[in-house]
This record gives sequence, C-alpha cells and structure tokens, in this order.
Amino acid sequence: MKDDLRCEMFGDRVICIKGIGKMFYQEGFPISLSISELKKKGIEVSIFHVADECLKNGWSPKTTINKLKADFDEDIDKENIIDFNQLEKFCNASYEDQREMIFDYLFKNEEQAKKWLIYKT
Repeated sequence: MKDDLRCEMFGDRVICIKGIGKMFYQEGFPISLSISELKKKGIEVSIFHVADECLKNGWSPKTTINKLKADFDEDIDKENIIDFNQLEKFCNASYEDQREMIFDYLFKNEEQAKKWLIYKT
C-alpha cells in the first residue's frame, strides 16, 4: 500500500482516514482491494473519508456514489460490506452534516473525541 495513507487510532480502532480516495481517483486502485488489504492488517477504512476525498477532488455526489458502487460491484469476494444508503446520505449532505457524520463514525462520544484531541496535541 502507498506511504501517503493516513491511519489513526480512535479508541480501540485503527482507521484509515486519508489516501484511499486519492489512490482511487488518480490511479484507479480499487477501493474494495484497499479495504481488503488494510483489513488484513487490522485497519478499517472510513468510507466517508474516501467519499470526502472524491468530493473534494471535484466529483459530484452522483458520480462519487456511482463510481464507489461500481467499484464494489466488481469486488469478486464480496467481503466488503458498505452501507450505500449512508454513503448516499453523506454525499448529498451539507458540509456541516458531513463533518457530523464523520465525527459520529470515528468517536463513540464527545469524551472520546476530547481524549483523542489531547493525545494528538
């Protein structure tokens, strides 16, 4: 996997929050394959962050959703389960609502977020 991936500890989970989307839209590297490879290492991938990278790269919500669905449709093993309803909600949400969805995904509560922030500074 690429060196420009960013993975962080959130509670007892290691989550990849940067780089998967870029590898997908710049190099065509399948997201489902990235998820499978990182899962083998005990790392989960935030699909919200993947979608966020694609949206920030200029993709429309519709294009982002369709390309991610197509990528997962081609996943031979079908081992990666993505909640496409949540993904669609994320892609069509306001920026503030997207940040809230990401926060809710990463942290169990505000106290855990505060501990993470203190640890990072």
